[in-house]
Amino acid sequence: MGGECEYFGKPHAEHFKACLRELGLDADRVCHVGDSLHHDIEGANRANISSVFITGGIHSDDFDCDIGEIPERDALVELFEEMGCKPTHVSPLLQYC
Repeated sequence: MGGECEYFGKPHAEHFKACLRELGLDADRVCHVGDSLHHDIEGANRANISSVFITGGIHSDDFDCDIGEIPERDALVELFEEMGCKPTHVSPLLQYC
């Protein structure tokens, strides 16, 4: 319709940078945790922020393992290459004990 469209939020780097500004923190003092490679990990990569990928979330069906188990390294690498992003760390779950 001829209008202009602006995007804000994950995975756009500006979303992450705005959070850093609001918190008054440098990117090297932050680690983003999430279960979406496209939204969480790609966004953290774009903003040069460390990340933890939670494998027991929305991508759990991509792995041949039970929830709470770390997938095989080859399966992780294959998915990271397919999605075009790579986390700093991997964890099977995020839970409070």
